[in-house]
Amino acid sequence: MDLKEGPLFKVYLHKLSNHEHLFTIIKHHVIADGWSSGIMLEDLSKMYNAYIKGESITLFKAAQLSDYALEQARFKLTKTYQSTEDFWLNLYKDQVPVVDLPTDFPRTSPRSYKGMRMDHPISKELLEQLKSRGAKVGGSLVTTLLAAFEVFLYAKTKQENLVVGLPASGQAASGLFDVVGHCVNLLPLKTTIDKNLSFSAYLKKRKNEVLDAYDHQRLTFGELIKKLYIQRDSARITLVPVIFNIDMGMDQQVRFDGIEHKLTSNPRAYESFDLYLNATGSKNGAILEWSFNTGLFEPETIRAYHQDFHTMLEKIASNPEIAIA
Repeated sequence: MDLKEGPLFKVYLHKLSNHEHLFTIIKHHVIADGWSSGIMLEDLSKMYNAYIKGESITLFKAAQLSDYALEQARFKLTKTYQSTEDFWLNLYKDQVPVVDLPTDFPRTSPRSYKGMRMDHPISKELLEQLKSRGAKVGGSLVTTLLAAFEVFLYAKTKQENLVVGLPASGQAASGLFDVVGHCVNLLPLKTTIDKNLSFSAYLKKRKNEVLDAYDHQRLTFGELIKKLYIQRDSARITLVPVIFNIDMGMDQQVRFDGIEHKLTSNPRAYESFDLYLNATGSKNGAILEWSFNTGLFEPETIRAYHQDFHTMLEKIASNPEIAIA
């Protein structure tokens, strides 16, 4: 897509049969993040429902991306901005861990961006069990899955100190909930794994740390990197080679009158990170999307990663008091 001339998004409608169609939205990431996709789908369903009823289509005036940019600029002039910056700099003042997953192929410089994605469903029953286990210590599903993923990374790397990137919505942080644009910020969450803790105890500790990070989410990743003065390596991703994200409920408020819909996302042929685990779901179920750099990993390795992680989730669901070791 041409960023200067546009269009920045396209739509296609494919008729598969008389009763089944595939509606595809292709959008450039610079104009829309995951939060934005939910807004677009909600507006689309409102327009569709009004159209088939013969009603006039009325949507409230949305905030503009320029409103978001101005809000960010105002925030940088506040004391809260300074305390937010201090929070992250203090987190990394003693050590900046380098997550080093074992790879199937040697790292090349400059690094390759070729990638692929493998999708594996997880049952609603397992998801509900994990929600319940997390809730008992005051943790959300996001924090529960994140903590489990961190323990999984510890098992693969044998590194007690880890960093995992967690995307956070700029719309929610700024209060401009209806902005369509790329407002996501990447939170580099640092953790230390104590293998003698039970998973439940680790989750309880991690819950508070993740909440602290959310409270200080408005320092952009780019601003933090400049302040940390991390030595660059063209063969590696700076600070956050591994990302965890969750996109549950993107179409929770979406209803198309008279038809059923299923939301899916298309995999990309390129990946910026070494490994990107996205837990996505809708009313119809949940999927673990494993995106990875094919210059580093064989598909068989990622398939084994999923099996190991799924087994770990089942153990946590059945006995959250199990020791990390």
